[in-house]
Amino acid sequence: MASRLRRIGARLVLLSAVLTVAAYGATLTFTSGTNDVGTDTSNFSNWLITGAGATNATAVQDSTLAPGCCISVSNNGGATGTFISGGSAASFDGFWEAVLSFTLPVGLGSTYSVALDFSALGADDRAVLELNGTTIGNEGINGPGAGSMSLTDTASTPYTFTQVTSGTITSGLVVGTNTLDLIVNNTGSGITGGLQALGAGLTGAGFTGSVVLTPLFSGVPEPASFSYLLFGLAPLALGLARRRSR
Repeated sequence: MASRLRRIGARLVLLSAVLTVAAYGATLTFTSGTNDVGTDTSNFSNWLITGAGATNATAVQDSTLAPGCCISVSNNGGATGTFISGGSAASFDGFWEAVLSFTLPVGLGSTYSVALDFSALGADDRAVLELNGTTIGNEGINGPGAGSMSLTDTASTPYTFTQVTSGTITSGLVVGTNTLDLIVNNTGSGITGGLQALGAGLTGAGFTGSVVLTPLFSGVPEPASFSYLLFGLAPLALGLARRRSR
């Protein structure tokens, strides 16, 4: 009975984990090579936006600020555009964030180097880019300098913009699920001022980004191949152990 309860408990924990990941929508899985995580035309639909009354809605590209580059809550970045599913101009309070999740598989070990490259981070009016909750970039109109930022859809607090719009990140990436978070504020005054609803101004943000997995030496098998190899060796090891015990 106790073992059965443990199995049921384990299944509930697994289900909880699956539901947690599902709350962020689809999670991309990367095993090798260069993988797009930017907001460009080929990848923008993998970003999920919360804001303007919507929750985890598929992002739309902004056709006005920088076509082919940026995402926003509406297709022209303004109140007159077509909004993301569940969103509206009336519900927009000046804050929105976009999330993209990706997985790095178990088995990478010391066989691959892993890096996140990003560049051309830009926003109207201001934005912060985070990897797993840690800021890796920021940009705002009229920066750099002392300004303010709302990171959690609350009142703006003092924030210094350093205009870090590009970089190569080699720490902070983890085996399992990783999350990129693009937090955007519409202010009407660049890096200063409080949140502002959409009127004559526009809101949007974007960057070019990729996760790069590079073999440290030639002939490295895919991470999944390590699992197959271990399963293949297990019967052999078990046979040798039995022979030695006789």
